[in-house]
Amino acid sequence: MKYFKGVKAYIEGKGVVDADICFNERIISTEKAEGEEIIMPEGAIGEPGYIDVHIHEAGGSDTMDGSAQALQTVSETLVKEGTVGFLATTMTQSEENIEKA
Repeated sequence: MKYFKGVKAYIEGKGVVDADICFNERIISTEKAEGEEIIMPEGAIGEPGYIDVHIHEAGGSDTMDGSAQALQTVSETLVKEGTVGFLATTMTQSEENIEKA
């Protein structure tokens, strides 16, 4: 487990407070710190990642390219902007191209 110590975070019912955010793949706790501390810059703000539910392209690659490499490029580009999940969507094209994608 890892944790951010003393970051500003919105905690439901408490507002924006200094919190220790413990996580693995998901946030586990905002109250007690355990594991490997990740040092954050003073005044850092903790916020959830964005989930994009409709995306065609990013980083010069398009979901219609129909390749694992294109999806990898889209993924690597989006995560740099704070997107932690996405739904790759196709465009209106031939049935053959949509099936390939």
